Amino acid sequence: MTATNMEKKQIITLDTDGVIYDYYTPWIELLNKEKHTSFTLDDWTVRDGKHFFSSEKEWNDFWFRIFHDEKFYRNIKLYSNEIPYLINMLRKKRAVNIATARSCCDMEPKHQIQRLTLESFLKDSIIVDHFFFEQDKNSVLSGSSYFVEDSFSTAKKAKERFPDIFVYLVTRPWNRDFNAKEYGLIRTSSFEEFARTLLSN
Repeated sequence: MTATNMEKKQIITLDTDGVIYDYYTPWIELLNKEKHTSFTLDDWTVRDGKHFFSSEKEWNDFWFRIFHDEKFYRNIKLYSNEIPYLINMLRKKRAVNIATARSCCDMEPKHQIQRLTLESFLKDSIIVDHFFFEQDKNSVLSGSSYFVEDSFSTAKKAKERFPDIFVYLVTRPWNRDFNAKEYGLIRTSSFEEFARTLLSN
């Protein structure tokens, strides 16, 4: 492939958790086990759960234990087994990048979480062009044609910064009440739906 063709290749940038990996189901399972609640994903209108804890310290301690639990990260599953195939098909004509905020919190053991994340991608046979561990995803979106995200605030900021990018918001309980269209965002039910739509064009 020539340098000119490489420069014209469309770039798809994907978030991980809430888009291709289901981080939140095992998180809620731990929450319910610890707090003896029956919280579900459908109850999660905001991605928080903080109200179940009596203090900031208790909340932070809960997250600290999760961040240092290798078993938790190994239990995070893909939303579907179709995802590696779809990413591979997208890469035939486009570049696919990953931008994840994992390991970017001060409490997180940075190198451990990055290692476990990359091991998951390898185990699940997901190959991408570039992998970014970055809290500010706008810093790695330059040149992208598509951005797929589950956080409304992150998607909104991306569209404001890069108005020419097609920003897709994967509908999840914590973003379903926001008016995506008002901010130029495109709703999709899943990464799989986004990928199949792109592949059909």
